[in-house]
Amino acid sequence: PELVSQPDLALTPLAPDRLVTLEELERDAILRALRTTAGDKNEAARRLGISRAKIYQRLKEWGAT
Repeated sequence: PELVSQPDLALTPLAPDRLVTLEELERDAILRALRTTAGDKNEAARRLGISRAKIYQRLKEWGAT
């Protein structure tokens, strides 16, 4: 058990009994990846296994840059 880390619930503002949509999961994953990579969209996309274009597309949809 000590080798298994607990999820960082502080980063997820959702109640534990609330279902999360795929859109919310995608947004959370992309934003976390961008934070982790200091905004490097290439590296974030590589780590997530998606295209860099997908990150730009989602950021545009969300009104972020």
